[in-house]
Amino acid sequence: AWILTQIVFVVALPFTRPVLRPWFKGQANWTRIAFSRSRVIFVGLLVIAVCCALTSPFINFSGRLFDDLPKRDSVRKTTENIDKHFGGIVTYDLVIKSPQKSFWKDPKNLRTLNEICTGIRTLAGIGSVLCLPDLFQSGIPEKQALVAELFFMYSMAEKNPLQHFVTEDADLTRVMVRFQDRKSDEIKNLRQVLVATFGERFPTSKISEGGIAVNSHVINQEVAKHLVFGFWESMALIGLLLTFIFRSIRWAIVACIPNLIPPFILM
Repeated sequence: AWILTQIVFVVALPFTRPVLRPWFKGQANWTRIAFSRSRVIFVGLLVIAVCCALTSPFINFSGRLFDDLPKRDSVRKTTENIDKHFGGIVTYDLVIKSPQKSFWKDPKNLRTLNEICTGIRTLAGIGSVLCLPDLFQSGIPEKQALVAELFFMYSMAEKNPLQHFVTEDADLTRVMVRFQDRKSDEIKNLRQVLVATFGERFPTSKISEGGIAVNSHVINQEVAKHLVFGFWESMALIGLLLTFIFRSIRWAIVACIPNLIPPFILM
């Protein structure tokens, strides 16, 4: 394609009369300013490059999960409606494992869990929360024997709902959270708040995370970080190569300026 373009250009040039623009023969005063203040420009570009290299990995690269479709698209309208009115769309599960068996049959622990879940439902960005105490529609019993009896009654059902919330030994429970579709940094902050809250009230228990809110956002963030580091690695190699070609570090940095402008504008 390049060879064909050059041939057409050379053949067609005699039939045209290109006229140079008036500024073509004028003086480039901006170059004089640049060369007269080359040291200031060099230091400024170096500071900008270092700041971009240090801050770029911490930018919220991964955006919301379901906003890539057009605003008028029916699928996007449906997901936004579910997200707003039906308890969130981004899944997040907390698994709390206690070293003690029958830990989640203790009414005191169930009340503590219910208190925490009631509190986190009021946090901004939380769509809905389901936990083991929600299965006790008439309230949490006062005695552990009554809790064990209710567990036994649920186990006789065709589809035992306890399977989604507690193990047979009652040493592990699951809290099902649905986040609203927020940016990854907001989701990350909510996750930290929830883990810290449950960890403070159940210090002897081990807390694990799962769901789309963990996997998708973290993967997107890691991919973005690797892209940023790859960009700066390629810039370093290009700058090193241009240093040998121009035999000047300053000219190499000046030649790299066009590649620094787009990420600087995006940041």
